Formats: sequence, C-alpha cells, structure tokens
Amino acid sequence: MNYKDLAADLRGRINPAYAPQSGTESYERRLCAEAIEAQADEIKRLQRTVDLKVATLQQVQADRDCLRDFVRDLLHPEAYGHTVTAEVRDAARRVLGIPTSETKPATSESFNDGAAWRDAISTPRKA
Repeated sequence: MNYKDLAADLRGRINPAYAPQSGTESYERRLCAEAIEAQADEIKRLQRTVDLKVATLQQVQADRDCLRDFVRDLLHPEAYGHTVTAEVRDAARRVLGIPTSETKPATSESFNDGAAWRDAISTPRKA
C-alpha cells in the first residue's frame, strides 16, 4: 500500500458528521490523511529542488570540463601552446597541478631590491 492508497483508505473511513469533532476516530483519520498528503507534497517539492540542483551541478561539471580542456590546450603546441607566453603556460600548469617549468618567480634581486621597479613605474611614458 502506497501513501495515496493509505490516505484514500483513511478518507473512506471518515464519517463526515464526526470529522470535525476532536477525540473521534473520524477526526483522527482526517488528521492522519491530511498529514500524509502534506508530507507527500513536501516530498514532491524537495524532489523538484534536488532535481534542479542535480541539473545545475551537471552543468557546472560540464563547464569545468570545458575550462579544463581549454587550459590543457594552452599547453598543447598544436592548439594554443605556441601562441601564448611562457608565463601563461606556467599559469596553466599551476591550474592543472603540474609543476611549472618555463619561468622563474620574480625575486627582489631581479628588481635590484625593488629600485628598478619603482623607477620603471614612476617614470612617465613618452607618447
């Protein structure tokens, strides 16, 4: 017996004359049938919510897979590998969890303790 059959059976055993009177069997049956139907409606609502979240998750996973393929193409010489800089390829490697191999991280010595960098950004550009 499923919940629909149970609710229908309970409703079939309700005497309409006694259904509103507290303490009668018909009153208790009416309350049980209403509770079963309310729970069934809530289960349906939750199932729709779950279905929507599953569909959203599947779309996110598909988008993630497309982005991962694009990042892999940044490393592939026959795709975009020769069109991007070494820094971009190393950034792609970091995203994929592959050790970087083409560039070294900038250090303070590479900018003479930052003096060359400060000079470069403080000097106005000539048009």
